[in-house]
Amino acid sequence: MKYEIGKAEIRKLTITTDVSKQEVDIANIAMSILFYEDIFSLYTSSNIEILDGITLRNTLPIVGGETISMDVGEFNNLSPNIRKLKQDLVVFKMSSRQRIKQDLERYELNLVTKEQLLDASISVDRSYNKPIHEIVSSVVSEFLTPISGKKLVTAELTEGIHSIIATGITPSAFIKQLTKEAKSTENPASLYMFYETVEGYHFETIDQMYSRDPKHTFTWDELYISSATPGAQDILQNNIRYLNMDNSFDLLNGQLDGEYANEVNSFDPLTKTFKTKTYSYTKDFKESVHNNKTLFNTIENRYFKNPTQTRYVVTNSHGATVDYIVTNETTAQNIFRRRQDFMSIERATMRQYGSTCIHCSIPGNSNVIAGQAINIIIPDANDTVEGKILNDRFISGKYIVTAVSHNIDATTGTYATVMECMRKGYEGRIY
Repeated sequence: MKYEIGKAEIRKLTITTDVSKQEVDIANIAMSILFYEDIFSLYTSSNIEILDGITLRNTLPIVGGETISMDVGEFNNLSPNIRKLKQDLVVFKMSSRQRIKQDLERYELNLVTKEQLLDASISVDRSYNKPIHEIVSSVVSEFLTPISGKKLVTAELTEGIHSIIATGITPSAFIKQLTKEAKSTENPASLYMFYETVEGYHFETIDQMYSRDPKHTFTWDELYISSATPGAQDILQNNIRYLNMDNSFDLLNGQLDGEYANEVNSFDPLTKTFKTKTYSYTKDFKESVHNNKTLFNTIENRYFKNPTQTRYVVTNSHGATVDYIVTNETTAQNIFRRRQDFMSIERATMRQYGSTCIHCSIPGNSNVIAGQAINIIIPDANDTVEGKILNDRFISGKYIVTAVSHNIDATTGTYATVMECMRKGYEGRIY
């Protein structure tokens, strides 16, 4: 059997009960498998659609808490460079039950990771006094790795020392709190994400993801969709089969959320001081040419001149500049809340990424991972100019894979990878 583009292989798909430890192969009764990774979600998840003619639901029985072991991916692709979608998950819900006929049922098994299911029963009762990226690493190694076996494989450096006492808080809630407080040493927006992939856990900013070299290049080309023009195998593998531009700009929501101008007011009760930090798109956004940049010459003063979002934060940071502390308490200069330093640009950056979002599907490719940078190439609708193929400058360019769903139709063997991709603007000026 040879490798076939867009075909899946189910190497293992079993369900095991915790009570009887009975392991049952369900590959033959699975209709579809969906496996999700998402940078906005702490953990991976999966759905399996079952067509049950052996009353597995009653005889096993399936009541929640069963372990699903899966190993799926491209059909007969034995290359060591091909990633395996290999993971153990737990059944937490059965849904969409339908009685097809007397002896046949269809239902979905909804799956989560073991650490997600156990999260609510774990309490992080610890004190920490070190950089936030080291705190996250400690939480992962102490509370998550023993359950999942996965480690923190990406940890972007954070600035300063964070002194905190965690009491009665779950690992996921604590990590979410830390991502909000972390200030990056490299990326001013400090828009941190904590998420899980097959490889392990990641703690990094969305700007860090975008700064990496693209791992893949995917192209929309109708010539290669037709079986009459099969083309080269690598071209077919990277050919976009479906594309939907969800959003290319949103001036209204951008303005309401402070994308163009906002301010943060910080109050330090110890020094009884109040400070205001403002963000202006035209003055402070330097990272790339954003999709609305070309509009500002004509409408900036009319619509986006004044801040449209104001937020407040209590901090102890103002004391770091007091003469007495500078002279006598040098450690205090490195241990204070930093959130007020980046809140304004953090909000604007998130809106900028959300303003350019597409969904597309390609033939199944398990090497597409949430958090990767990729290139998407879309020919211009005008096709060619003087014999040269032009790319659509509004859509083509570099993106982050913010979410990916690996969709396997077990009945036909069809395998498609669906990606949600974002970026914070056009790659060049539009006019």
